[in-house]
Amino acid sequence: MPDIREDQVAAYDGYHWIRDKDVPFHTYCGNPLKKLGPNSYALYAGKSATHYIDGRRVGENTRFVPAMAAQLNIGVWFPEWAGKAPWAESSASIASVRVWQCNDPGDVRGILVDDIDNNMDIQGTPNKK
Repeated sequence: MPDIREDQVAAYDGYHWIRDKDVPFHTYCGNPLKKLGPNSYALYAGKSATHYIDGRRVGENTRFVPAMAAQLNIGVWFPEWAGKAPWAESSASIASVRVWQCNDPGDVRGILVDDIDNNMDIQGTPNKK
């Protein structure tokens, strides 16, 4: 983030957040920054997210991968670019969802909410609390 200056960020717990609304959101997607030096910042970003349906790998995303633990929302909707749905009503049934926290180096945790502990073991079985 070579054009970010000190007066455009707010610091919290070792991370820096863009607070200047003139910085286009698409350039940082809400991810925090790491301060490298005076007026010098790097963007935290995830490397990849791999997607499975019914145990079968269906794809991998390497763009716009967040670096922070976040809430997962699942639903049926069309993005704005897809146009209006050709039906008035729809539904989806989801039997289960498994999410693994990989704890990769550089993962940002504990900023927006308290640290989120692992909630599943390596096989995807929920941990008992």
